[in-house]
Amino acid sequence: MNDAARVTMMEELPESEAMGQLAEIYEEVRRYCGVPYVSSMQRYLATMPGCLEWVWAAIRPAMINGVVQEAAWLCMNSLSLAPLAPVSRPALRLFGVGAEAEIAIRAACDTFVRVSPINMIFGGCVRYILEKGDLNGAVGSSGDWTPPKSTANLPAFVDPSTVSGSQAAVLSEFRRGLGDGSFIPGPYRMFARWPAYLAHVATELGPVLAGPGYAGERDVLFDAIDASVPKVAASLPPIPENIPAPSPQEATLIQAAVASYRQTSAEMIIVGTLLRNALPVES
Repeated sequence: MNDAARVTMMEELPESEAMGQLAEIYEEVRRYCGVPYVSSMQRYLATMPGCLEWVWAAIRPAMINGVVQEAAWLCMNSLSLAPLAPVSRPALRLFGVGAEAEIAIRAACDTFVRVSPINMIFGGCVRYILEKGDLNGAVGSSGDWTPPKSTANLPAFVDPSTVSGSQAAVLSEFRRGLGDGSFIPGPYRMFARWPAYLAHVATELGPVLAGPGYAGERDVLFDAIDASVPKVAASLPPIPENIPAPSPQEATLIQAAVASYRQTSAEMIIVGTLLRNALPVES
């Protein structure tokens, strides 16, 4: 196997393997985020016994009321992105992207643009709780907010270990993190179903992600998120005493994961917006 295909992934609990309370939490995550899948951050937390249960118990009140989501989506108003060159429909077809695949790619972009800012606020609140401790808010009634209709179903992930050669080399360009904490964000693993399109994405995004404009927009987004997190966290009620908190070792792992996903979530917002806007007008 090509070395580029040997991508170490952070451990995750797949949605198909979630049982009992974890399956219930996964369903609520999908419902209240308005997306058809559970993000890597929650899937990672689910691998540590009791951790996702504790995190969800802490933040759920502000999720079912839309406090997290509305704050997250408002933060995106601070972005001002220079667009990518548009991709024509005939060009997509040459990339191997047919009509159904075009719909799937659009759905992937829409999903990550919607869910990534939520994950940034979610992760920020987790960090806030672990650092600050006590919660004494009183978030409002659960009947005040209705989540948006879910985005369309997503294309399946490509397992990086199943590809080789040039396809593996291109996919490895999107590897984020180091060592056992490294992973390839979901959209790129989805786009890998269409290797020519993935190569186009890599070519277009490479200069953007390496440029000062991207870093500046990412920092603007970080500032907006960081200003919102204390306000959201202040609304959270105390965590029920019968739900045990993570151990110090687990808390350290959670903090590291939150820091990693903060970076990639910002990337997903910017990349998802740029790629979606570069697609042909929806027919």
